[in-house]
Amino acid sequence: MKLLPFYQLPQTMQNHKVLLYHCQLTKKQGYLRQKQWFDKIAAALLFLLLFPLMVVLALYVKADSPGPALFWQKRVTQYGREFFICKFRTMNQGPGTKLTAGQDARITKAGAFLRKYRLDEIPQLWNIAVGDMSFVGPRPEIPEFVAHYTDEMKATLLVPAGLTSQASVLFRNEGELLVSENIEEQYLREILPLKMKYNLAYLRNICWQEDIAALCKTLFSAFY
Repeated sequence: MKLLPFYQLPQTMQNHKVLLYHCQLTKKQGYLRQKQWFDKIAAALLFLLLFPLMVVLALYVKADSPGPALFWQKRVTQYGREFFICKFRTMNQGPGTKLTAGQDARITKAGAFLRKYRLDEIPQLWNIAVGDMSFVGPRPEIPEFVAHYTDEMKATLLVPAGLTSQASVLFRNEGELLVSENIEEQYLREILPLKMKYNLAYLRNICWQEDIAALCKTLFSAFY
């Protein structure tokens, strides 16, 4: 995970608040390189190991409802680079909001099961293996939401997006919190700022202990 010099960051990220986080991460370059190699190797091995399970889950999704087994969506990762995140499809195809609120009628039977145990996230091992994501880091948002980032929030783009994080564990049921008529506006106003507080705290304390804790909490939350 190479940390670019501050002057090489995208112009939108070159502000004094991002600079503070950049200075802190510069001191942890060794850890960031170790994290990058671990992510790619571990993700590739897990992808191969879990491939038979992914085939079974893909068939389950296809048999449960019409449409593709995989869902691709444009998200934003390190330095504001856009990529396509890969998940198992958990909803019926059709128009709707970019967020899922409460008991969304679009969620399929198979999708509810996959979401409950976070099995829909398994294909993101591919995103990690190719370098778009990390096991632990700020969850990637869609470009429309990133456009609303404050100067400090943009510091989360100094590292690759993550499969999980402290914020994603705490807000794993965020759909239940989205109750207004305009859930996207509510998300930007109420939930995103709270999630960003945890994401920014992660940047300040980034280390193996933080990553292991986030992974353990994620596994625990999937079954309890």
